[in-house]
Amino acid sequence: MATLISGSTGVNKITDGTIAAADFASGVRGKVLQVIYANHNTTLSTTSTNLVTTGLAATITPSNTSNKVLITVSIPLRLNGDLAIDISLYKASSQIFLVGNDAGDNGTSAHENLGQYSFTYLDSPSTTSSTTYTVYARSTGGGASLIVMGNNQYGTITLQEIAG
Repeated sequence: MATLISGSTGVNKITDGTIAAADFASGVRGKVLQVIYANHNTTLSTTSTNLVTTGLAATITPSNTSNKVLITVSIPLRLNGDLAIDISLYKASSQIFLVGNDAGDNGTSAHENLGQYSFTYLDSPSTTSSTTYTVYARSTGGGASLIVMGNNQYGTITLQEIAG
């Protein structure tokens, strides 16, 4: 049954600003509220055993402190020599996830193409401030090189704000 609202039954009693955006968010837990996508294709070749930025990053501003951010990354990797790699996800300047710990070590000195290395991570940023997520990488030693996004290949990062 429809409810009729007219000036005589109370619509003029509603004060502007009394219905907040949070009132509409009730009951939408788990829904995707926004999607941010970025790609990057500048080659990084490193023998560093310290984590260095790959240049693959994206920034999101959550709309509510209880919301989550689902991060999906796909990044092309190649190893030249006998080594393994570490891939890490940072939020601002803090490491939040070590994705590939000694990934790709085949125990030989051969070149190894790992192809698209992909992962997902669910973060609880607990903020409504702009938040940047960046992918870092490093060689685990041996003087061999790690090549990220070589041959003009793209790495991608997608951030999805999920209603909490």
